[in-house]
Amino acid sequence: MNIELLNVRIYIQKNEVISDSIGNRKNTWKDYYTCYATVSAEAGKESTDAGLVVDDSKIDFTIRYCKKAAALTSTGYRVQFGSELYDILAVDHMNFKRKCIKLSCQKVRPDTVLIVFQFQVHQVIDGILLDPCCHLPSPAEPA
Repeated sequence: MNIELLNVRIYIQKNEVISDSIGNRKNTWKDYYTCYATVSAEAGKESTDAGLVVDDSKIDFTIRYCKKAAALTSTGYRVQFGSELYDILAVDHMNFKRKCIKLSCQKVRPDTVLIVFQFQVHQVIDGILLDPCCHLPSPAEPA
């Protein structure tokens, strides 16, 4: 392995479940391991999903072998490279020679689509559903 090619720093994050003081559980990403990597096989791709253009870029990171890196799986970890996040699609142990590990990754889709639902409040008086736009006479007004 040519060590001078490991020229970018990446952060590997692990998915963990934490619970608060009353027992609510929440998935969070915590930093697990940081190392230098070689970036290769960059492939930019865009697709449309529900009328939005989505970036489906793929990238490969090659890192040096170590015990923490050998424990990586594609389901519980992700990679942070610069300000971008990448899901790990596959972990290649490179013929199990214990020299390097290749992580095949895909850019995480941002949650930029916000769907706002508008709920109208309806009044029910004596079992009759009233239109929210109707005006009910106040007690001071004659009926």
